[in-house]
Amino acid sequence: MQAANNIYGIKDSIYHIIARRENKLLFFESDYKKINIDSLRNIKTSKSSLHFSDDSNEYFFNFSKSVLQRKFYIPQNAFEINIKIIENPFLLLLSLKDRILNADSIKEKIAGRDYVILPLYSVKNGVKEVPSKSGLNQWNAGGRARNYGEVYIQIPAFVRNNFPNFFPPRDSTFILKTPNNENLNVKVCQQDSKALMSNPNTALSTWLLQTALNLKVGELATYKHLENLGFDSVIVSKDSNGIYSIDIASLDSYDKFVGKVKQN
Repeated sequence: MQAANNIYGIKDSIYHIIARRENKLLFFESDYKKINIDSLRNIKTSKSSLHFSDDSNEYFFNFSKSVLQRKFYIPQNAFEINIKIIENPFLLLLSLKDRILNADSIKEKIAGRDYVILPLYSVKNGVKEVPSKSGLNQWNAGGRARNYGEVYIQIPAFVRNNFPNFFPPRDSTFILKTPNNENLNVKVCQQDSKALMSNPNTALSTWLLQTALNLKVGELATYKHLENLGFDSVIVSKDSNGIYSIDIASLDSYDKFVGKVKQN
């Protein structure tokens, strides 16, 4: 939750809830508080679930589904509307089938034209790891004095060879928009155009290391950090006007991207 707030610049959140009673729908809102770990109480476990409370709310965790739920109480002033329950909803869906199937569908994005996936890790002996002296940790490399925040995102040979024209030519500056609407000045650089860097270099590291990974200054990025947050790659998109944007991509996204490209 906090990682998403950081990455997308979310300051305030609320739940919008729809509840159902007989022939009625009820609408209300509730706070979106984080669980207060220091005030946990009323902890009860069974073979299938865990129940607990904090100082504000009650929670239920289902082990088999790995789903955490919160209990909500419907306020007296909830907005409500009367509804009619359809006796046979399948007949209604069948009557709408042709309209639904013929509706304009969202065009599927094409790999290499509309987007590429870039891993934030390397693979060594079959194991994914974030190199300690390159990539996200380039600032930790030897050879010369480096400032914290000197980082780059690797552009693998697979991406370079299959989609050589996705990015502008080497050393040509372009704008890369982050999820929180920051515009980064970036360029493809290094030998064989294998790195994506920003100018100033700290701009990319501020978003990646501090905002997305929530690392402290001087802390090395590791694959464990990525695993814990649920992403290990980034997706770089390009729209029809040539505008680039970047976002995080879930675990194993790069592997799936490679597999999809090879299938086509």
